[in-house]
Amino acid sequence: SDNEDLSVDHVRPVGEGDGSIFCYLEDNHTSVVGMREIAAESGAMIICVSETDFASSCDLDGGRNEGRGAVNLFAYPAQSNFSGRRYPLDWVSRVKTGTLRHPGDWKVLLDAASLLSTSELNLSGGDKPDFVAMSFYKIFGFPTGLGALLVHKDCWGLMRKSYFGGGTVAAATNWRRFHRRKAKLHDWFEDGTLAFLDILALKYGFDTLHALTGGMQHISAHTSSLAQYTHERMSALLYPDGAPVLEIYVDKFEGTSAWTSTQGPIIAFNVLKQGGGYIGFSQVQKLASGYNIEMRTGCFCNTGACQKHLGLSSDQLMHNLESG
Repeated sequence: SDNEDLSVDHVRPVGEGDGSIFCYLEDNHTSVVGMREIAAESGAMIICVSETDFASSCDLDGGRNEGRGAVNLFAYPAQSNFSGRRYPLDWVSRVKTGTLRHPGDWKVLLDAASLLSTSELNLSGGDKPDFVAMSFYKIFGFPTGLGALLVHKDCWGLMRKSYFGGGTVAAATNWRRFHRRKAKLHDWFEDGTLAFLDILALKYGFDTLHALTGGMQHISAHTSSLAQYTHERMSALLYPDGAPVLEIYVDKFEGTSAWTSTQGPIIAFNVLKQGGGYIGFSQVQKLASGYNIEMRTGCFCNTGACQKHLGLSSDQLMHNLESG
């Protein structure tokens, strides 16, 4: 699985509760979308929005609600793990200044797992998300199951947790229902024995990355150039009658200058039959493996983006599931 699961798991309390709203972009990893079930059980309203919805609801002159009412959460990816679409970081400030036109104190979760696999994330500007989820597995390929959640200090008080175990409490008694959690947020959420060997391995992962490449900026430049070249070659593939061989799914591509700004080094596509229709992805994967080409097939744990690009409604998706 994709290992930002370990990070977003602890963001679950935000956006829960009667009167709260959990809003998420349709183009989100299932690790983020799955948070809606816990939010719904706690009485929160669930809203899914498209990029078009987000843009059309903008209120550039809107004022912030100054913390009145419930605490709401908006979640979106820094980069789509399906298509590579890179979403603007300034969405953070737009949400906080009322672009979603809902009352309450809006917090923002940025899923940076896909972006950080080949790029840096600069949070030194004015657009600072309240939560940032990331996966070390996607950066190094090792260790598995290890992610991180960055939490803005202003949001520490919003993090709620009932279970305790291991060294997460400063004191507890068995005969009374009493326990006192540790003061630091990370101590409070670290149940049981940490995967300390995996954590130690991170140092060697970063050291190796810099030794082999000189830094993430070089990885970003190389993967962007490679993706641009591949996109150009794939787009030029045509059948003898001039019909395209591939259907490439791109959200917002603005030419060669768009690479690294609006488009990451991911190319999602389907192979078309000459007479129309698609060649099944399992067959494509099998043929590619015969030529030592590794690719991921399916919807990549992002059904929202998959539905969007394939033009599938939720009813069609459910029908296909029931049909086997």
